[in-house]
Amino acid sequence: MILNPDAPSPLRDFSAILTAPPVPVEWDVEPMIVHGDRVMLIGAWGSYKSFLLTHLALHLATGREWLGWPIPHPRKVLYIDEDMNVSTADRRARRIGLGIGVEGDVPLRFAKLGWRITDYSPTKLIECVKAWSFVPEVVIIETMRRVLVGDENHNADVSRMWSNLMPLSAEGWTVILSHHMSKGNPEFPRPLRDRQSGGTAILSDVDCGFAVVRQGQSNAVDVTQTKQREGEEVATFTVLVESTGDLRQGPITLRRDTTFKAPGENPWGANGR
Repeated sequence: MILNPDAPSPLRDFSAILTAPPVPVEWDVEPMIVHGDRVMLIGAWGSYKSFLLTHLALHLATGREWLGWPIPHPRKVLYIDEDMNVSTADRRARRIGLGIGVEGDVPLRFAKLGWRITDYSPTKLIECVKAWSFVPEVVIIETMRRVLVGDENHNADVSRMWSNLMPLSAEGWTVILSHHMSKGNPEFPRPLRDRQSGGTAILSDVDCGFAVVRQGQSNAVDVTQTKQREGEEVATFTVLVESTGDLRQGPITLRRDTTFKAPGENPWGANGR
């Protein structure tokens, strides 16, 4: 917003706020992700980040509840994957779709654009999706390291990235990024909210944050909501990633589980403390 003394006043009267009926929260996933939020999911290499995000994307597009949490409205989803090669990403999406039981087309599109988040590229993306006749409501971007211009350790560069993404937020889109987690030190453990690889602006500038920690070398991953502006974070939950049939081509299912105990030890525990 550019300040202009000749423009109408943007100031909001508290008495009007007090007496107006509250605006209901519009959820993408209730009660975890608010529509229009900027979301960051962090996890170490091999922690099933992209499995979770692909699974989430398919559920958002179909309007099916995700791991037991309701999705009030189906969403059009654009998944920008700058991390994996196209054939691997498509194969994984197909297998997860088979595991869910998705049939036919859904409002979900995947793309590898060679995209970087500059001061003009989000506006160009908006122009392109309109020209391509697919205007999303949710954009998932993998990974931050691939699209960031600058150094993830420099807060000014990260804050500039979030600022450059504001045109997508102005469209009302939810923006979800994935990022890597630092290895940490079991002797001096840090909370998961401080375990991102890079500067503090990576998480301080978001509305909603998640951290995923794989239980040893098992197929279980603990998901912790580290930040939620609209209310209390949901409790840490465990997701099992399971393959059936052909181990290379068969369906992949993800399900929430409250009883699983990994045979391997996670040195930082389920909540990273």
